Amino acid sequence: MSTLTLAKLKEKFPHGKFWNRSSQSTNNQDGYTSTACSTHNNTNNCNGFSPSGTILSRQCMGFAEKCGYDTTGYNPRENANGWSTSTSSSAVDSVKILKPTAGKSRFAQPPRNI
Repeated sequence: MSTLTLAKLKEKFPHGKFWNRSSQSTNNQDGYTSTACSTHNNTNNCNGFSPSGTILSRQCMGFAEKCGYDTTGYNPRENANGWSTSTSSSAVDSVKILKPTAGKSRFAQPPRNI
């Protein structure tokens, strides 16, 4: 698998778009729509992170893991090579999934030339 720079990841998932499948019936982890989810009380219209065909996570955690996977080539649930999970963004010194005790999960990578 080829990996993406942050700039390429931003091209793949443009600002102002939504990582969901809207009215599509199948998961499209590489797609996005122009329609926001109507609710976060269920995952009916959410895309899911599914590197092997089985959805491992959805919504913000799924998107964070998908972005990390696309930049490193590693599934954080199977191979933690270069990955860590943290509740703080104070020192982003490796590829991380930021998962605060309350709030949305985020993907972060250390500053570098991109």
